[in-house]
Amino acid sequence: MPAYQPGIPTGTVNLDVDYQNIRGNFEQANIVYGTDHYPFDNATPNQGFHNLVTTPPVVNNPPNGLPPATAANPKFYAYQQYPALGVLHYSRGPSNAVPTTLTKLNSTAAATVIAPATNINILDFTGMTFGYCLLYASNLTNVSQTTNVAFVVWDGAAVNIRLLTPVSAILVVQSTGNILQLRNASAGALNNVYWSLEIIRIQ
Repeated sequence: MPAYQPGIPTGTVNLDVDYQNIRGNFEQANIVYGTDHYPFDNATPNQGFHNLVTTPPVVNNPPNGLPPATAANPKFYAYQQYPALGVLHYSRGPSNAVPTTLTKLNSTAAATVIAPATNINILDFTGMTFGYCLLYASNLTNVSQTTNVAFVVWDGAAVNIRLLTPVSAILVVQSTGNILQLRNASAGALNNVYWSLEIIRIQ
């Protein structure tokens, strides 16, 4: 399928010749619009609505690597603020408010295995000015004894952890240097661990 041709019709070519290019433009517009929307030719009540939203990392004009500026209205966008976080969805309120992360970081879909007396890394805060987040973690095989929820504050120099649930002595939230970690403090493997990190604010 040829690309959309914005110069069609030209006005200098008879329509009986140019009609194929015009039809090609309509077909291409339907295909491109239908990437994330219900396409133009969709005959359901969903016509024109978003089917999903794909947001590549924002590029300002001119490119400057910064979050988009805001005036009266908030903006929703994808952005990589720090390499350790990857590309996340953000919202930024009016008047260039501090951007808010919307995407949570999660362990893999498959359970994480933590061997006895070993650690896994959750997030390396190196290079970040400050931030705070909530960490939820549990070994689903023994939830009552291996669940922790922690409020984590990175102050630019150290990871500060405040546990918000009855403290698990088996699945431990800790840090080594700038790195937030989970530790298996037991003598047996934790074979069914899942975690989620909700970044509330990061700068």
